[in-house]
Amino acid sequence: MNAPNPGFAWVGTAPNADIFGTPTVVPGSKQITLSDLNNSSSTTGTWIYRLYATIGGQEYSTLTTLRRPTATTTDPCIKNN
Repeated sequence: MNAPNPGFAWVGTAPNADIFGTPTVVPGSKQITLSDLNNSSSTTGTWIYRLYATIGGQEYSTLTTLRRPTATTTDPCIKNN
């Protein structure tokens, strides 16, 4: 999450605030957590997100204009049914 861009960002229309929690870096780790309520028809939908990281001074992202890891999708999404 120390990249110039945020570690996690919604792309396009963000979900309502009551569907997902705040993305948070787990202290002392390399993980981001995000809670997902998904408990009714009002929490269904598909939302595209972007990931960013700086590793060894090099920026990586799921965004196609930045360097990205091999075999990484450029449009990851969360789908609640």
